[in-house]
Amino acid sequence: MRRTIPVTGFILACALGLMSGCNQRPTDLNSRATPERYGHAAGAEDRTPYDGSHPFNWPTTGTTQTDIEAATKRPIDRPNSDPTPGPLARDLGPGADGEKLGTVAHRPMPGSTWAPALLFTDTLSAGGDAATIATDVDDAAWTQVRDDLRRGRRPSAEQVRIEELINAFPYAWPAPQGDDAIGLSAATMPCPWAPAHRLARVALATAPPPAESNRPAMSLVFLIDVSGSMGSPERLPLAQYAMDRLVDRMREDDRVAIVTYAGNARIVLPPTDGRDRQALHQAIRSLDAGGGTHGSAGITTAYKLARQHWLKEGTNRVVLVTDGDFNVGLTGADELTALIKREAAAGLFLSAIGVGRSLEGDDRLEKLANQGNGTHQFLADRRDVELHFVDNMVASTLTVAQDAKIQVFFNPRAVAAWRLLGYTNRRLARQDFANDQVDGGEINAGHQVTALFEFVPLVDADPNPFLAQPKPLADDEAAARARVRWQPPGGGPSRLRDINVPLVAQTAGLDDQWAVAMAGLGLALQSGNRSALSTVERLMATSAGSDPARQEVRSLVHGVR
Repeated sequence: MRRTIPVTGFILACALGLMSGCNQRPTDLNSRATPERYGHAAGAEDRTPYDGSHPFNWPTTGTTQTDIEAATKRPIDRPNSDPTPGPLARDLGPGADGEKLGTVAHRPMPGSTWAPALLFTDTLSAGGDAATIATDVDDAAWTQVRDDLRRGRRPSAEQVRIEELINAFPYAWPAPQGDDAIGLSAATMPCPWAPAHRLARVALATAPPPAESNRPAMSLVFLIDVSGSMGSPERLPLAQYAMDRLVDRMREDDRVAIVTYAGNARIVLPPTDGRDRQALHQAIRSLDAGGGTHGSAGITTAYKLARQHWLKEGTNRVVLVTDGDFNVGLTGADELTALIKREAAAGLFLSAIGVGRSLEGDDRLEKLANQGNGTHQFLADRRDVELHFVDNMVASTLTVAQDAKIQVFFNPRAVAAWRLLGYTNRRLARQDFANDQVDGGEINAGHQVTALFEFVPLVDADPNPFLAQPKPLADDEAAARARVRWQPPGGGPSRLRDINVPLVAQTAGLDDQWAVAMAGLGLALQSGNRSALSTVERLMATSAGSDPARQEVRSLVHGVR
């Protein structure tokens, strides 16, 4: 019997040859997921099958596929040909008794550029038991998505970065303990869009920033795009409004300088401290848009100015503000990247602020900020300035950990397959976790990073009576082990912390429910499935509480579903 199936079924059906255009690889879940391997005798009808009503189904209109709901099952016996991983405890990287490394084969969905958000990985594939990610998460993509929703538009799938939707909101995750800079927590909860699956939440949190009077002084060199494309009201005027609000927040020992670029670079304001607010506001209001875009000369000038006026006992940043039309000019992309990385390695970070309702170069700005160890924000209107910009800008100068990375090892005794929701641009090689030379992400005071994994619990099928049986799972068996590694600001020996992720789902608190709802929103917007938005709205109804930002999202979802 053949039926329409959800995402999990779609991936495994490729292995059965029931979907055209699916390439098989030896280590893929696809090529190994025969019905017999997962405890399902071909043609068996002794289960309640998926009926295709799952709200986050991959759009497969008109396509029928074999019912493989039992793909969550796997025989207890494991053929010798399987690349069976070692026990969960062997996951501590170099210096921990020779961890064996592997490579996960990624399988994009046919015809999709955003498919990596929908991939499942078999825990028995080579290297398929681990996920490693950098923690440099921002919320620029969410700001653009929210702006589209406010105008009653459905954002494109390419705009949606699920991890940025999740991390756009504050959560009350456990704070660090003792002298640790980062607190690590984990939880397992039911998966609302696939009842046979579960969701694992892994989160980092840092301590709140110090009082304004106790933070280090900051020296900011703003590099402002004043080309002709910045002339519309939601671009340069919005950037000026944001800078005015920041000047109002400055202490007397803070400094701000302004460099503009269009046809050429110009120093509008040399480094000026907070005592001279009138000069700062006048320089900001004197900015005017017009001319071409030549970013390379501007960024070179900004870095030079920051170096000449280095604040030894404070934090130093270059802040690029543009509508995304960033032309690197004669420098070239490779040379620009090398410059940004070199300055970041020396302690001069680069943040990138996008302004305007349509940001063409958002991906490029995100990459520049990542290379510069800075933050990436997007401002659509004055509400974004009031709610986020000033606080984020000040907090971004208070780095408490650098090169932070998360790694999660799944227990192949308990988990058949898993997928990471989002983080497509932030995934690292497995061996990079323990390599302190590989950039991770800078973590600031009062910062949080949340990652959600959807996993398929392993359900033992009828065992082969002729084979020895493994020890049954313990009641407290872990689904995974989550680890975080980070270095102190300025570098030095890294610190490692880990925690087990429960296999048994627990009742989700409001913060966990909201994180799941935002992940669901991302999946729904990517798939273009309107029925999924109804499900998302129901999830939000139970977790928005009285928070006005969450309530607004719930209202926006209702308006476009």
